Amino acid sequence: MTGFPSSNRDESADNLSMGFTGLLEQFEFDCRVRNLSPSTIETYGNVITYFRKWVSKELRIPFEQVSKTSIQRYILALRAKGDSDHTVNSRIRMLKIFFKYLERENLWSTGNPMMGISFIKAERRLKPVLSPTDISRLMAVPNRRRFFGHRDYVIMMVLYDTLIRISECIGIKVADVDLGEGTIKVFGKGRKERVVPIGQHLRRELHLYAVKWRKHIPDSASPLFPRRGGGFLDISGIRWAIKKYGRKAGVKVYPHLIRHSGATFWIQNGGQPFYLQNLMGHTSMQITQAVSHS
Repeated sequence: MTGFPSSNRDESADNLSMGFTGLLEQFEFDCRVRNLSPSTIETYGNVITYFRKWVSKELRIPFEQVSKTSIQRYILALRAKGDSDHTVNSRIRMLKIFFKYLERENLWSTGNPMMGISFIKAERRLKPVLSPTDISRLMAVPNRRRFFGHRDYVIMMVLYDTLIRISECIGIKVADVDLGEGTIKVFGKGRKERVVPIGQHLRRELHLYAVKWRKHIPDSASPLFPRRGGGFLDISGIRWAIKKYGRKAGVKVYPHLIRHSGATFWIQNGGQPFYLQNLMGHTSMQITQAVSHS
């Protein structure tokens, strides 16, 4: 048997019987201890589980037999499927983090299969941008006479106006919004808190939304954008909803594209890159320039 520890410690037998599910649960627990956001942990889980299913279906080997060759074949399969260079590199990065954790915790004894695996050389291409006309067509689709339609409309407004991430947007509580000051408090990557300004139009729409649908967001601790049945939305749910609105509007769209388009429009209208970097919560100006085409 390869992959799991072969030491004489008492825990080695537990590791052998743990299997993939146990390894993933251990990793996700460590992510929670490190205070990663629920959306980040969910993404890790989805990516790692997808890889495990691919290994089982395509390579027909137990997960503990994953090797460097397995990883290389997986990368080739992703590229053959048409995944973008960015998507492939994102999956490589997450698998590197996962296997490094297993190795560090002595849960993987035959050598880290990600050792020697490099990120692929990404083709530098300008990302697509939605025009103001595209945005108008998209925003015309949700039915604002119903709560969930109005909720989704305001979510798209927030993404375009404030330039925050979708993971930050769905985590906003009623108490995080200060209409008097015209600000929203959000928690970004690494749970870093920042305050972003909101424009007059969005401020008025948020006020209307909060007053009209008070029964859905009854107190300051409530999610500003609750899901059906209450509680915070998950990223996959709102991503699906936005894509649905895009299809009806004849616009190919996803949450990050709305944010990216807002950033590009902001720069084109004279906004300063350094201020934009703070708005978007980027640690690197290079990231901001890539996002905004500046």
